[in-house]
This record gives sequence, structure tokens and C-alpha cells, in this order.
Amino acid sequence: MPVLIEETVSVSIETDEEGYLGRECLEYEKYFKVKRGTGIPNVPACHCTYCNHIGDQDTLGQGTIRYAQSVAFRQFGSPLLGELKKLER
Repeated sequence: MPVLIEETVSVSIETDEEGYLGRECLEYEKYFKVKRGTGIPNVPACHCTYCNHIGDQDTLGQGTIRYAQSVAFRQFGSPLLGELKKLER
């Protein structure tokens, strides 16, 4: 019977040296940068600089999701694979 182990990983998305975050337009999947706190106060929206698509600023693009998944895999998957390789010997 398979065993399900559930863990939580916290992944930090760092800003560049000027304080910008990389974003991905959910409509056109193009990359652009935004600086949090430079928009209209109390409006939790993000505007794509290419198409002006408006989305929730906390919504993550596929690139960011893949990055977070890779960080989680390195944190949990790599040690597990190491232990499994030891069992093969």
C-alpha cells in the first residue's frame, strides 16, 4: 500500500538588485518585471506591460511554479534519491 507523506516547503522569490520581481503574463505567457508597492494602494492587481491584462498580483505564472517545484524537489527529492541508491547496493 502506498504511503502519502505531505510536507510544506517555503520558497522565496527574490527581487533583482533594483527591487523588481519577474512576472509572467497569464494571458500571453510573456515575461516582464514589476516593483511591488508602486501601483495604486489597496488594489491587489498586476498589469501586464505587453497586453495590459489585469490579474491578481499573487497569481503565479508557470515559470515561477516550475522554479518552486524544482526548489522543493532539491530539498526533499535529492536526499530521498540518495537513500534509495544506498538500498540498491
